Amino acid sequence: MYKSDHKFGKYFDIIDDKLLRYFVNCRMCNNVLPIEKGRWLRHDINKRKCTLCNTNEVGEECHYIFKCPLFTEDRQPTRLCRNPNMYTVHHLMNTVNKRKLLKVCDFMSTILYHVKNPSD
Repeated sequence: MYKSDHKFGKYFDIIDDKLLRYFVNCRMCNNVLPIEKGRWLRHDINKRKCTLCNTNEVGEECHYIFKCPLFTEDRQPTRLCRNPNMYTVHHLMNTVNKRKLLKVCDFMSTILYHVKNPSD
């Protein structure tokens, strides 16, 4: 979904170890978001809802990065948030801008923490 060719990702040279783990897990779809966890358990896609809000939307990357109300304060308003879709997620996950990439990684770590620990 994020890569169109097989070559070394520049983000490996940009991101430090801890944040790199969160970023790579999201890029590889190796995370605990409902869209992935439901896929592992062979649940119908309509049953893979966000467990952190009551919007009844599928708990996938685009929802958490742009729409989930729980992360409104954490989310930095940008022009990308005006019309969020998987293309904008793809753009974010492939940026080589260090500042933007570190913000995305930090935000993904926050999202994954809350999905793993919904009561915190």
